[in-house]
Amino acid sequence: MTTNANLATAPYAAMTLVTALATVFASFLMRRVGRRWGFLIGGVACLMGGSVAVLAIWAGSFTIFCVGYGLIGIFKAFAQYYRFAAAEVVTGNSRHLKARAISLVFIGCFIAAFVGPQLGAHVRNAIPGFPYAGSFLAIVVLGMLTILVVLALRLPEESAIAERSVGTARSLAVLASQPDFMAAVASCTLGYSAMAFIMAATPIAVVAAGHPLTDAAFVMQMHFVGMYGPSFFTGRLIGRIGVRRTIAAGAGFLILCGVIALGGTSTPRFAVALLCCGVGWNWMYIGGTTLLTATYRPEERAKAQACNEFVMFAAVTLISFATGWILQNYGWSGVQYVAFVILAAALGVLVWAGLQRANALRSAT
Repeated sequence: MTTNANLATAPYAAMTLVTALATVFASFLMRRVGRRWGFLIGGVACLMGGSVAVLAIWAGSFTIFCVGYGLIGIFKAFAQYYRFAAAEVVTGNSRHLKARAISLVFIGCFIAAFVGPQLGAHVRNAIPGFPYAGSFLAIVVLGMLTILVVLALRLPEESAIAERSVGTARSLAVLASQPDFMAAVASCTLGYSAMAFIMAATPIAVVAAGHPLTDAAFVMQMHFVGMYGPSFFTGRLIGRIGVRRTIAAGAGFLILCGVIALGGTSTPRFAVALLCCGVGWNWMYIGGTTLLTATYRPEERAKAQACNEFVMFAAVTLISFATGWILQNYGWSGVQYVAFVILAAALGVLVWAGLQRANALRSAT
């Protein structure tokens, strides 16, 4: 739809930009109307986004296509709070149980890792003469199904959550000054940025290496399996080795992805690298989310969660816009070196937060 290779990842970047802008609104809106109504609004946005994308393909408009992706970004902004809603259902302060609840949400994504690509591939030519329009028509149907599922959803009322409050809400500046809060946001933000950076570049790099589109689809399926497959045991892993070690192990897997990717461009190497990339993201993302839930009180959740989601998607948006340019000018290896820098920063913040926590404990004793 565009002859400018630098704009190849623009629709994805548009989606993440809108997600970053809408995520704060979504958090504070749900504080007023509740999770259920917020998730319904997200489902409607999904339905509309798929419809606009189909219209864009029919009209041959790259700009309208980006608008459709932007509407899907609104859905994504609300959907990001599914994992927080799961954690809020858990009573008490058990970090292990909250981690398992968050992990369970991602098991649905594991199923989608198999169903999604196959669904997109099988229906992409459902509308004769307009390749891939059928794939986005499927998104319309999925939006409808989301609405039906959410209508049946029952979650604690906002008043019930507020009863868990233990004091006056602190300011965002005070919340953000906590070392654990910084480590949680860094884990989610930098882990997601490194993963999205590599993921967005992968299909282009696979095809550029001379492999068929079917190989690119297989590599991305392996990536999605890596992203969501560990969810079956990530919660237990956090309970066994701790949230910080889980985050560090996740960063290690993302670094391993880069090392493997730098060794060559065969399809098996792409697949193994992206599998490691997915596992690394899973542990950093679920670990960071779990750590974040321990840094705020119930009455502070909207501002704390909104801050994390906005910072995360703002960073992902910037890296998404840069992906096409970096891949075009520095190649697949350049993508890996940038990812190494991002992950080094994440590990640095995690180590610093651990030292701060240790010093605070020593001072207290």
